[in-house]
Amino acid sequence: MKYQRGFTLIEMLIAMAIFSSLMAVLMLGYQQGLNLWQKSQHQSKQWQRMELRYHLLDTLFAQSVVADYTYTVGLSAPYFFGDKTSMRLMTASPMLDMPGHVRPVAFRAVNHDGTWAIEYREGNRYGDPGRGIIWPDSWIPLMEGLSWVELTFQAPSNPAPASIARKNMSEEEKLRYRNEPEWMAVYDSYKLWRMPRRVSIRFTDRNHMKHEWLFALPQVANAWPMTAYELETL
Repeated sequence: MKYQRGFTLIEMLIAMAIFSSLMAVLMLGYQQGLNLWQKSQHQSKQWQRMELRYHLLDTLFAQSVVADYTYTVGLSAPYFFGDKTSMRLMTASPMLDMPGHVRPVAFRAVNHDGTWAIEYREGNRYGDPGRGIIWPDSWIPLMEGLSWVELTFQAPSNPAPASIARKNMSEEEKLRYRNEPEWMAVYDSYKLWRMPRRVSIRFTDRNHMKHEWLFALPQVANAWPMTAYELETL
């Protein structure tokens, strides 16, 4: 009588131990791969959200209104004010309204419990510096969880008239006139008479990556005077 030899109990235990070790290694690799995939998906969504906000801001600044607004009797200038943590301007492409509807808009960088956020709001549709601007109390967050934010503004070149010597200029005139473009921490079109050439928004995100977004603003007035309009329509 012939006997068929099978696996012994020890051999079965060794095989199961080897199989369990292999499965543990495979599952560990699978879990690490899954974690990396989820992390990359999360980062991809963050980049997509940031890219969307960049394009919204780019359109908003590209459609900013360069036309003069009357501040006081006899003094007119484009509407723009900015410092390291805030900014106000007029645009024909607001985020919360249809393109073509001119609105005043405002930005601010605020610190909430150690992290920074960039927030946004719009004034009433028919408001401007001459007729008055009504701002809502609420702000809409554009980006949150930032560790640092700073705004700067590039003033265009504006050479002084030859009749004015620099030593005779007032402090406001020295601020207004320059031979080359210059980056400024505070920009007030009421004093400078012009819109900035570019706006820089620099920030560090929650992953400690530094970013600098540059936006160009139009320099030519985008509103015809009534006399030019009448000549065109004759």
